[in-house]
Amino acid sequence: MIASLDGIVAQVSTTDLVLEVGGIGYRVHAGPPTLTAARVGERIKLHTHHLVREDSQALYGFRTTEELAFF
Repeated sequence: MIASLDGIVAQVSTTDLVLEVGGIGYRVHAGPPTLTAARVGERIKLHTHHLVREDSQALYGFRTTEELAFF
């Protein structure tokens, strides 16, 4: 399981962002507060929930552990 990511924001859209960590770009779904705080080219740490289903995988990112716990 992926518990957190710390890297450089490569891209931000209305529903997710791409976080570059060690040369790998992770697409992370996030809410508006996290997305508005994310700036392309800046470092950010996200606490994550890694959702694995039979037909898909998704990462959800949160700026604080409190936000993650609420999720």
